[in-house]
Amino acid sequence: MLEKLELEDEALEESESDIYVRFMRSHKCYDIVPTSSKLVVFDTTLQVKKAFFALVANGVRAAPLWESKKQSFVGMLTITDFINILHRYYKSPMMSEMPKPAFMKKNLDELGIGTYHNIAFIHPDTPIIKALNIFVERRISALPVVDESGKVVDIYSKFDVINLAAEKTYNNLDITVTQALQHRSQYFEGVVKCSMLETLETIVDRIVKAEVHRLVVVNEADSIVGIISLSDILQALVLTPAGAKQKENESE
Repeated sequence: MLEKLELEDEALEESESDIYVRFMRSHKCYDIVPTSSKLVVFDTTLQVKKAFFALVANGVRAAPLWESKKQSFVGMLTITDFINILHRYYKSPMMSEMPKPAFMKKNLDELGIGTYHNIAFIHPDTPIIKALNIFVERRISALPVVDESGKVVDIYSKFDVINLAAEKTYNNLDITVTQALQHRSQYFEGVVKCSMLETLETIVDRIVKAEVHRLVVVNEADSIVGIISLSDILQALVLTPAGAKQKENESE
């Protein structure tokens, strides 16, 4: 009888250990799409400004492009495309004689672009399950990793979570962030940071060259001050132009 119970316990443990595997094998992508989700699709004839405006207004980072004549999808428009447009415009010799936005020469402290209050972060020993809870509850896409002294030492993003599936380690979500990041791509070159005194031009250049979606804003001690993301920049330049926002602040 005792041996039978032990075998049942072992079978139960094995069943629990591969629950995620069985779930992923038995469901299609469509099955896990939330009923409240939205799909934003742009026609290829839509003005670029209106398209980027729609991305921000709908809170999405990318949208497929639909060509009516072909009756098919022909590409994607992303927030990264917006930054590339800014970058190319600013650096192109063809634009040398055109006026450049004055606010691109102003720093973050002057423009007020980014998030600087109630910043979510984690520690190197934070369990992955806690990080996942923060992603869901705060609806954010990345978490700065801060050590005991308050210094930013790494960053854990939603994209890094995919590595759990690639490494088949999603059955143990009690591992620490440090352990999980050991499986990250070897191309990771560290946290991309900036300071409040750097100009928007410098920040855009850094985002484009590093091919990241955000910069961690730090002080002289490398402690976290805030986050500036592609979405922040897009919203500031399309929905509320940085120059106009600054004038409003000055008039108050």
